[in-house]
Amino acid sequence: MKWAFSQAAVYAVVHSPEIKKYFENLSRKLGKKKARAVLRHRIAVAVYYTLKRKEPFNLEKFLQTTKRKEKAV
Repeated sequence: MKWAFSQAAVYAVVHSPEIKKYFENLSRKLGKKKARAVLRHRIAVAVYYTLKRKEPFNLEKFLQTTKRKEKAV
């Protein structure tokens, strides 16, 4: 499975300008190897939830980077 998601990450970067931009930003921060691992993991999570919820892939949600954290008062 790791190999399949690695290939999916490579093809996503090649064929999707939005994902390519996301990957380039990640690779500047983390380096190419780590950025590819992060992208591979995000694709795996997206596939899991797409199958679990039986809803189509949402690119905007996939590229969303901020996690909402509530502030403790």
